[in-house]
Amino acid sequence: MKKHHYDITIIGAGLIGLCMSSMLIGLKKKILIIDKNSINSKNFLLDDIRTTAISQGSKRILENLNIWQKIKKYSQPIKKIDVLESTSNQRVIFDSEDLGEGHLGYIVPNSMLKKELLLKIRKSSKIKIMDKTEITDLKVSDQIDDNFPEIFTSDSIITSQILIGADGRYSTSRNLINMPNYKFDYSQNAYVFFITHKKSHFSNAYEIFFPEGPLAILPMLKEKNQNKSSVVWTVDKKLGDLTKLKKNEFKKKFLEKYMNLLGDVMEISNPKKYELNVINANLVIKNRVVFIGDAAQAIHPIAGQGFNLGVRDCDVLFRNIYKSYELGLDPGAINRLESYLRARLLDKYAFIGATHFLNLIFSNNIKPINKLRNMGLGVVEKSKFLKNFFMSRAMGL
Repeated sequence: MKKHHYDITIIGAGLIGLCMSSMLIGLKKKILIIDKNSINSKNFLLDDIRTTAISQGSKRILENLNIWQKIKKYSQPIKKIDVLESTSNQRVIFDSEDLGEGHLGYIVPNSMLKKELLLKIRKSSKIKIMDKTEITDLKVSDQIDDNFPEIFTSDSIITSQILIGADGRYSTSRNLINMPNYKFDYSQNAYVFFITHKKSHFSNAYEIFFPEGPLAILPMLKEKNQNKSSVVWTVDKKLGDLTKLKKNEFKKKFLEKYMNLLGDVMEISNPKKYELNVINANLVIKNRVVFIGDAAQAIHPIAGQGFNLGVRDCDVLFRNIYKSYELGLDPGAINRLESYLRARLLDKYAFIGATHFLNLIFSNNIKPINKLRNMGLGVVEKSKFLKNFFMSRAMGL
């Protein structure tokens, strides 16, 4: 078998793996990206119909790395978020102008985000992409020593000074080295699709809470008029698989929840289904190995914060690695990885807890909880301090 050594190896070429790779380009180190998919195929971009909510904080991180300038042309700003409770008349409107920190966030198609990140990566002679590659085994020493992690493929053994696992919520690399994790199944499916509607969205997003799950309507960029939105509709699994419905039946069920917020729906795309759960790696570091993004913590999409949590992982890890090299230290040393771990703990668990709590408290029809929920929304709507606090946290500031 062929043997190869790299300074840094990244497993996973999803959004977080690509973001991490883009940040590391400036280090001028020998870097490898491994992914099981065919990254060079058109389907790698086109198969992902989802959109990503990029917070103001993440935008600033990407801006400092000269990545946002390329992505900006595909982005649709979010100026307001209208939160509605379906069982009452309560609503909370978050307006970016109240905080004065720029837009609340931006909606970007995953395909365009991947495209620009890949273009940046491919311009670097220091980064090699090994796609269509299955990892058959991964050996990491349980002892704190100088042994490098060994990645086994069908024809190669790859070692590196530091290994970054960014291969998603069902991380192969995490499972191969038996990293303990906590999993909670929400018994919900998320259906992702697009709609075109009669009225302009005016850069506004909507989040409607129903007992069976939240419905998010997110504005999308369109050159001539703002009449296209991305929908993430979360539904209890007990209601069956909605992708098996005929298109007109699916549309009818959606319209029952839609509240005609943006006028008549002229077009609706075929939905894609995603099962929802939270998976948290109890430990995200091992000897010369660190996990980021969904491989470290995969959260409920209720607040659209999964990507932004991962970008902050990338930012803190990049700064940690950069400082290590600058000071002549080993970036894979356990004390350097522990420094990264400490820096991320509070943010990680705050958002895992917040999204878990929000979904549980809003996705039910228990009367006492309904009353408390509506009371809470009313208090937030009347309090400028609370509104600004929640906006600041959601914007990653």
